Amino acid sequence: MDFKTPVRAPHLRKSISHSSPRVSIPPSPFMKKLGYGTGINVYLLPNDRTPSTPSRVLSPWAVKKINRSCASEHLSTYEERLQTEAKILKSLCHPNIVGYRGTSRAKDGTLCLCMESSERSLQALIEQRQEEAKGPFPVDQIIKVASNVASALEYLHNEKKLLHGDLKSGNILVKGNFDEVKLCDFGVSVELNDTLQGLKNPEDWYIGTEPWTAKEALDPDFDEDCRPKVSLSDKTDIYAFGCVIYEMLSLCTPHSEFFDMDEPEDSEEESLAFDEDAYRESLGTIPLLPPHLVYSASHKPMIELFCICCSEDPNQRPSAKDISAALQDKENLKPTCQKLF
Repeated sequence: MDFKTPVRAPHLRKSISHSSPRVSIPPSPFMKKLGYGTGINVYLLPNDRTPSTPSRVLSPWAVKKINRSCASEHLSTYEERLQTEAKILKSLCHPNIVGYRGTSRAKDGTLCLCMESSERSLQALIEQRQEEAKGPFPVDQIIKVASNVASALEYLHNEKKLLHGDLKSGNILVKGNFDEVKLCDFGVSVELNDTLQGLKNPEDWYIGTEPWTAKEALDPDFDEDCRPKVSLSDKTDIYAFGCVIYEMLSLCTPHSEFFDMDEPEDSEEESLAFDEDAYRESLGTIPLLPPHLVYSASHKPMIELFCICCSEDPNQRPSAKDISAALQDKENLKPTCQKLF
Protein backbone atom coordinates (compact mmCIF):
# COMPACT_ATOMS: atom_id res chain seq x y z
CA MET A 1 0.00 0.00 0.00
CA ASP A 2 1.38 3.38 -1.03
CA PHE A 3 0.82 6.05 1.63
CA LYS A 4 1.23 9.62 0.39
CA THR A 5 0.77 12.98 2.04
CA PRO A 6 -2.90 14.02 1.73
CA VAL A 7 -3.87 16.74 -0.71
CA ARG A 8 -5.58 19.09 1.75
CA ALA A 9 -3.59 22.29 2.24
CA PRO A 10 -3.04 24.22 5.48
CA HIS A 11 -5.95 26.60 6.00
CA LEU A 12 -5.55 30.31 5.19
CA ARG A 13 -1.83 30.08 4.54
CA LYS A 14 -0.60 33.18 2.72
CA SER A 15 1.36 32.90 -0.50
CA ILE A 16 4.98 34.01 -0.35
CA SER A 17 7.61 35.39 -2.65
CA HIS A 18 11.35 35.60 -2.25
CA SER A 19 14.40 36.06 -4.39
CA SER A 20 16.63 33.11 -5.26
CA PRO A 21 19.38 32.20 -7.70
CA ARG A 22 18.37 31.92 -11.34
CA VAL A 23 18.48 28.27 -12.36
CA SER A 24 17.83 26.84 -15.82
CA ILE A 25 15.60 23.75 -15.52
CA PRO A 26 15.75 21.30 -18.46
CA PRO A 27 12.56 19.55 -19.64
CA SER A 28 11.65 16.60 -17.38
CA PRO A 29 12.58 13.86 -19.93
CA PHE A 30 16.19 15.10 -19.87
CA MET A 31 16.57 14.69 -16.11
CA LYS A 32 16.95 11.50 -14.08
CA LYS A 33 13.90 10.88 -11.91
CA LEU A 34 14.86 10.37 -8.26
CA GLY A 35 11.44 9.99 -6.68
CA TYR A 36 7.92 11.28 -6.44
CA GLY A 37 5.25 12.35 -3.97
CA THR A 38 1.72 13.70 -4.03
CA GLY A 39 1.61 15.89 -7.15
CA ILE A 40 5.40 16.20 -7.16
CA ASN A 41 8.30 14.59 -9.02
CA VAL A 42 11.94 14.87 -7.93
CA TYR A 43 14.74 14.90 -10.51
CA LEU A 44 18.52 15.05 -10.52
CA LEU A 45 19.62 18.35 -12.06
CA PRO A 46 22.45 17.88 -14.61
CA ASN A 47 25.70 19.20 -13.13
CA ASP A 48 26.50 21.72 -15.89
CA ARG A 49 26.47 24.82 -13.68
CA THR A 50 29.50 27.12 -13.66
CA PRO A 51 31.37 27.19 -10.31
CA SER A 52 32.11 30.55 -8.71
CA THR A 53 35.81 29.63 -8.53
CA PRO A 54 37.79 27.21 -10.74
CA SER A 55 38.80 25.04 -7.76
CA ARG A 56 35.28 24.65 -6.41
CA VAL A 57 33.59 21.23 -6.79
CA LEU A 58 29.85 21.53 -7.41
CA SER A 59 27.56 19.29 -5.38
CA PRO A 60 24.63 17.56 -7.11
CA TRP A 61 21.26 19.29 -6.94
CA ALA A 62 17.80 17.79 -6.86
CA VAL A 63 14.81 19.52 -8.43
CA LYS A 64 11.35 19.18 -6.95
CA LYS A 65 8.86 19.91 -9.72
CA ILE A 66 5.08 19.96 -9.79
CA ASN A 67 3.67 17.15 -11.92
CA ARG A 68 1.65 18.85 -14.67
CA SER A 69 -0.39 15.69 -15.23
CA CYS A 70 -2.03 15.92 -11.80
CA ALA A 71 -5.61 17.11 -11.46
CA SER A 72 -5.90 20.79 -12.38
CA GLU A 73 -7.93 21.61 -9.27
CA HIS A 74 -4.95 20.58 -7.11
CA LEU A 75 -2.25 22.54 -8.96
CA SER A 76 -2.63 25.67 -6.83
CA THR A 77 -2.39 23.57 -3.65
CA TYR A 78 0.84 21.90 -4.79
CA GLU A 79 2.36 25.23 -5.84
CA GLU A 80 1.44 26.76 -2.48
CA ARG A 81 3.10 23.85 -0.71
CA LEU A 82 6.23 24.20 -2.79
CA GLN A 83 6.36 27.94 -2.08
CA THR A 84 5.95 27.23 1.63
CA GLU A 85 8.67 24.60 1.55
CA ALA A 86 11.05 26.94 -0.30
CA LYS A 87 10.50 29.71 2.25
CA ILE A 88 11.05 27.35 5.19
CA LEU A 89 14.01 25.53 3.67
CA LYS A 90 15.74 28.82 2.87
CA SER A 91 15.54 29.77 6.56
CA LEU A 92 17.06 26.51 7.85
CA CYS A 93 20.71 25.63 8.37
CA HIS A 94 21.45 22.27 9.97
CA PRO A 95 23.72 19.37 8.93
CA ASN A 96 20.81 16.91 9.09
CA ILE A 97 18.38 18.99 7.02
CA VAL A 98 18.59 19.03 3.24
CA GLY A 99 20.11 22.27 1.92
CA TYR A 100 18.20 24.92 -0.03
CA ARG A 101 19.66 25.90 -3.42
CA GLY A 102 17.03 28.10 -5.08
CA THR A 103 13.73 28.28 -6.94
CA SER A 104 12.96 28.72 -10.61
CA ARG A 105 10.30 28.18 -13.25
CA ALA A 106 10.53 25.43 -15.83
CA LYS A 107 9.79 26.26 -19.47
CA ASP A 108 6.26 24.94 -19.01
CA GLY A 109 5.73 27.49 -16.23
CA THR A 110 5.72 25.09 -13.29
CA LEU A 111 7.47 26.10 -10.07
CA CYS A 112 10.65 24.17 -9.22
CA LEU A 113 12.53 23.95 -5.93
CA CYS A 114 16.25 23.23 -6.17
CA MET A 115 17.90 21.60 -3.18
CA GLU A 116 20.82 19.49 -2.10
CA SER A 117 20.66 15.96 -3.53
CA SER A 118 21.11 12.74 -1.59
CA GLU A 119 21.27 9.26 -3.03
CA ARG A 120 18.23 7.44 -1.67
CA SER A 121 15.36 7.75 0.74
CA LEU A 122 15.22 5.62 3.86
CA GLN A 123 11.94 4.24 2.52
CA ALA A 124 13.74 2.87 -0.56
CA LEU A 125 16.38 1.23 1.64
CA ILE A 126 13.67 -0.35 3.80
CA GLU A 127 11.88 -1.71 0.72
CA GLN A 128 15.15 -3.12 -0.63
CA ARG A 129 15.97 -4.79 2.67
CA GLN A 130 12.48 -6.27 2.84
CA GLU A 131 12.77 -7.68 -0.69
CA GLU A 132 16.12 -9.25 0.20
CA ALA A 133 14.65 -10.73 3.42
CA LYS A 134 17.55 -9.41 5.50
CA GLY A 135 15.59 -8.70 8.67
CA PRO A 136 15.82 -5.58 10.84
CA PHE A 137 18.53 -3.01 10.19
CA PRO A 138 21.71 -3.30 12.26
CA VAL A 139 21.52 -1.37 15.51
CA ASP A 140 24.29 1.05 14.54
CA GLN A 141 22.37 2.12 11.42
CA ILE A 142 19.15 2.59 13.41
CA ILE A 143 21.03 4.69 15.95
CA LYS A 144 22.62 6.75 13.16
CA VAL A 145 19.23 7.58 11.63
CA ALA A 146 17.55 8.15 14.99
CA SER A 147 20.29 10.42 16.36
CA ASN A 148 20.55 12.49 13.17
CA VAL A 149 16.79 12.92 12.80
CA ALA A 150 16.42 13.72 16.51
CA SER A 151 19.11 16.39 16.13
CA ALA A 152 17.21 17.90 13.18
CA LEU A 153 13.95 17.85 15.15
CA GLU A 154 15.61 19.45 18.17
CA TYR A 155 16.74 22.30 15.90
CA LEU A 156 13.31 22.64 14.26
CA HIS A 157 11.38 22.57 17.53
CA ASN A 158 13.60 24.57 19.86
CA GLU A 159 15.30 27.07 17.56
CA LYS A 160 12.82 27.47 14.71
CA LYS A 161 9.56 26.65 16.56
CA LEU A 162 8.49 24.47 13.63
CA LEU A 163 6.55 21.22 13.53
CA HIS A 164 7.79 19.17 10.57
CA GLY A 165 4.31 17.72 10.16
CA ASP A 166 5.05 14.79 7.85
CA LEU A 167 7.95 12.80 9.28
CA LYS A 168 8.29 9.32 7.73
CA SER A 169 10.94 7.18 6.04
CA GLY A 170 10.07 8.65 2.65
CA ASN A 171 11.12 12.09 3.90
CA ILE A 172 14.51 11.00 5.22
CA LEU A 173 17.43 10.95 2.78
CA VAL A 174 20.50 8.74 3.16
CA LYS A 175 23.84 9.13 1.42
CA GLY A 176 26.41 6.33 1.12
CA ASN A 177 26.51 3.70 3.85
CA PHE A 178 24.52 5.92 6.20
CA ASP A 179 27.34 8.47 6.00
CA GLU A 180 24.80 11.31 5.90
CA VAL A 181 21.18 11.32 7.03
CA LYS A 182 19.01 14.36 6.24
CA LEU A 183 15.42 15.37 6.81
CA CYS A 184 13.49 16.78 3.84
CA ASP A 185 10.00 17.80 2.66
CA PHE A 186 8.73 20.81 4.61
CA GLY A 187 5.71 21.52 2.42
CA VAL A 188 3.18 20.92 5.21
CA SER A 189 5.24 22.18 8.17
CA VAL A 190 3.49 24.55 10.59
CA GLU A 191 4.69 27.02 13.21
CA LEU A 192 4.56 26.14 16.91
CA ASN A 193 3.96 28.67 19.66
CA ASP A 194 6.78 29.66 21.99
CA THR A 195 5.97 26.93 24.52
CA LEU A 196 5.81 24.21 21.79
CA GLN A 197 2.42 23.24 23.26
CA GLY A 198 0.23 24.39 20.40
CA LEU A 199 0.26 25.93 16.94
CA LYS A 200 1.14 29.60 16.54
CA ASN A 201 -1.78 30.02 14.17
CA PRO A 202 -4.81 28.07 15.49
CA GLU A 203 -6.27 28.04 11.98
CA ASP A 204 -3.39 25.97 10.58
CA TRP A 205 -4.03 22.30 9.88
CA TYR A 206 -1.87 19.30 10.66
CA ILE A 207 -1.76 17.19 7.49
CA GLY A 208 0.81 14.41 7.93
CA THR A 209 0.44 10.89 6.53
CA GLU A 210 -2.07 8.67 8.30
CA PRO A 211 -0.01 5.68 9.56
CA TRP A 212 2.61 8.04 11.08
CA THR A 213 0.09 10.41 12.66
CA ALA A 214 -0.32 10.75 16.43
CA LYS A 215 -3.68 10.22 18.10
CA GLU A 216 -4.12 13.90 19.00
CA ALA A 217 -3.75 14.88 15.31
CA LEU A 218 -6.02 12.17 13.92
CA ASP A 219 -9.28 12.82 15.73
CA PRO A 220 -9.02 15.78 18.10
CA ASP A 221 -11.35 15.76 21.10
CA PHE A 222 -12.89 19.23 21.46
CA ASP A 223 -14.11 21.00 24.58
CA GLU A 224 -17.34 23.01 24.89
CA ASP A 225 -15.60 26.05 23.37
CA CYS A 226 -14.65 24.01 20.28
CA ARG A 227 -10.98 23.97 21.25
CA PRO A 228 -8.94 20.75 21.10
CA LYS A 229 -8.53 19.21 24.57
CA VAL A 230 -5.08 17.96 23.56
CA SER A 231 -3.11 20.51 21.54
CA LEU A 232 -0.75 19.63 18.76
CA SER A 233 2.80 20.10 19.99
CA ASP A 234 6.41 19.17 19.32
CA LYS A 235 5.47 15.73 20.68
CA THR A 236 3.27 15.17 17.60
CA ASP A 237 6.47 14.90 15.54
CA ILE A 238 7.91 12.52 18.16
CA TYR A 239 5.16 9.97 17.52
CA ALA A 240 6.13 9.93 13.84
CA PHE A 241 9.80 9.71 14.86
CA GLY A 242 8.99 6.56 16.84
CA CYS A 243 7.26 5.15 13.77
CA VAL A 244 10.44 5.70 11.72
CA ILE A 245 12.42 3.61 14.23
CA TYR A 246 9.62 1.03 13.97
CA GLU A 247 10.02 0.98 10.19
CA MET A 248 13.72 0.15 10.51
CA LEU A 249 12.96 -2.59 13.04
CA SER A 250 10.01 -4.14 11.22
CA LEU A 251 10.58 -3.20 7.54
CA CYS A 252 6.85 -2.42 7.49
CA THR A 253 4.60 0.60 7.28
CA PRO A 254 3.12 1.29 10.74
CA HIS A 255 -0.20 -0.52 11.33
CA SER A 256 -0.01 -2.29 7.95
CA GLU A 257 -0.61 -5.73 9.51
CA PHE A 258 -4.34 -5.17 9.07
CA PHE A 259 -4.00 -5.05 5.27
CA ASP A 260 -3.54 -8.59 4.00
CA MET A 261 -2.11 -8.16 0.50
CA ASP A 262 -2.41 -11.93 -0.09
CA GLU A 263 -6.13 -12.04 0.73
CA PRO A 264 -8.01 -14.41 -1.69
CA GLU A 265 -10.25 -12.65 -4.18
CA ASP A 266 -13.31 -14.58 -2.99
CA SER A 267 -12.85 -13.60 0.66
CA GLU A 268 -15.95 -12.29 2.41
CA GLU A 269 -16.53 -8.55 2.49
CA GLU A 270 -17.13 -8.70 6.25
CA SER A 271 -13.55 -9.82 6.93
CA LEU A 272 -12.14 -6.97 4.83
CA ALA A 273 -14.37 -4.45 6.61
CA PHE A 274 -13.16 -5.81 9.96
CA ASP A 275 -9.56 -5.35 8.88
CA GLU A 276 -10.32 -1.75 7.94
CA ASP A 277 -11.99 -1.13 11.29
CA ALA A 278 -9.05 -2.69 13.13
CA TYR A 279 -6.64 -0.53 11.17
CA ARG A 280 -8.56 2.63 12.05
CA GLU A 281 -8.60 1.62 15.71
CA SER A 282 -4.84 1.03 15.70
CA LEU A 283 -3.91 4.46 14.32
CA GLY A 284 -2.07 6.62 16.84
CA THR A 285 -1.17 3.63 19.03
CA ILE A 286 2.11 1.71 19.38
CA PRO A 287 2.56 -0.34 16.16
CA LEU A 288 3.01 -4.09 16.61
CA LEU A 289 6.35 -5.64 15.65
CA PRO A 290 6.06 -8.61 13.25
CA PRO A 291 6.20 -11.88 15.25
CA HIS A 292 8.38 -13.63 12.65
CA LEU A 293 11.34 -11.25 12.99
CA VAL A 294 14.16 -12.03 15.41
CA TYR A 295 15.85 -9.24 17.34
CA SER A 296 19.19 -9.29 19.11
CA ALA A 297 19.68 -8.05 22.67
CA SER A 298 21.34 -4.94 21.22
CA HIS A 299 18.03 -4.00 19.52
CA LYS A 300 16.23 -3.76 22.87
CA PRO A 301 17.05 -0.09 23.64
CA MET A 302 15.77 0.96 20.21
CA ILE A 303 12.60 -1.10 20.64
CA GLU A 304 12.02 0.59 23.99
CA LEU A 305 12.71 4.00 22.46
CA PHE A 306 10.22 3.50 19.63
CA CYS A 307 7.58 2.33 22.12
CA ILE A 308 7.91 5.35 24.41
CA CYS A 309 7.94 7.73 21.43
CA CYS A 310 4.71 6.15 20.15
CA SER A 311 2.85 6.53 23.45
CA GLU A 312 -0.75 7.63 22.93
CA ASP A 313 -0.31 10.27 25.62
CA PRO A 314 1.94 13.03 24.21
CA ASN A 315 3.07 13.89 27.74
CA GLN A 316 4.70 10.45 27.97
CA ARG A 317 6.79 11.02 24.84
CA PRO A 318 10.32 12.40 25.29
CA SER A 319 11.39 15.63 23.61
CA ALA A 320 13.71 15.67 20.61
CA LYS A 321 16.33 17.31 22.83
CA ASP A 322 16.21 14.47 25.37
CA ILE A 323 16.29 11.81 22.64
CA SER A 324 19.25 13.46 20.93
CA ALA A 325 21.18 13.63 24.21
CA ALA A 326 20.40 9.99 25.04
CA LEU A 327 21.56 8.72 21.66
CA GLN A 328 24.90 10.52 21.86
CA ASP A 329 26.04 8.22 24.70
CA LYS A 330 26.46 5.04 22.63
CA GLU A 331 28.57 3.24 25.23
CA ASN A 332 25.78 3.55 27.81
CA LEU A 333 22.88 3.48 25.37
CA LYS A 334 20.59 1.13 27.29
CA PRO A 335 20.69 2.87 30.71
CA THR A 336 20.65 6.29 29.04
CA CYS A 337 17.55 5.45 26.96
CA GLN A 338 15.84 4.05 30.06
CA LYS A 339 16.07 7.53 31.62
CA LEU A 340 13.58 8.69 28.97
CA PHE A 341 10.84 6.52 30.48
